[in-house]
Amino acid sequence: MSFHIACFLLLIYSFKSVSQQTETHLLLKYTQNDGLSSYNIHHTLQDPKGFMWIATQDGLNLFDGKAFSRYTENAEKTRKLYGTDIRWLITDTSRHWVWVLNPEIVLNAVDYETGKVVKTIRGLRADNDDWAVSMTLYRDQLWLGCTNGIKIYDIVRQAWINGPSSPFKKNGDDDLYAVRTIFTDRSGRIWAFFKPLRDCRY
Repeated sequence: MSFHIACFLLLIYSFKSVSQQTETHLLLKYTQNDGLSSYNIHHTLQDPKGFMWIATQDGLNLFDGKAFSRYTENAEKTRKLYGTDIRWLITDTSRHWVWVLNPEIVLNAVDYETGKVVKTIRGLRADNDDWAVSMTLYRDQLWLGCTNGIKIYDIVRQAWINGPSSPFKKNGDDDLYAVRTIFTDRSGRIWAFFKPLRDCRY
């Protein structure tokens, strides 16, 4: 009996090894020597055209598969961003835009069809320690996860609106309001992850 099991396993193994194909993965390394503006990357995004957008500590990079284009404070007008430290990116397919988040609560919109910066929106910071770290798109609103809670920009009304208050009681620890990550799931629920390790759905 054990002989038959051993033969059966050997037969299966031989079929498996014959049917398996070798996969080859090609990894390419891109550095600042290739045009990337910084090695410190915060976020990446692929737009509907297949181009890669890379948020770095020293500006935004667009990679078309061949070369990098830079978007910074010092770039020409069509690629000029407010701020250089880029934290988060969101695709807005209804407008053909990539929303770009700067930690000083500034939003830039880049038209991914033309590659031009089309909008810059300054937010209101509660204080010098109020930083934006992430964002999500919900219908026509951008929800920003900030160190002082959640801020919302209504794209249609072109106005900042009041965000929800923190579900956690303030006890002198400012980190109770710090939203580290925020995103919208497939059911349309917004998830906000507060520091330290707390989550809340809206």
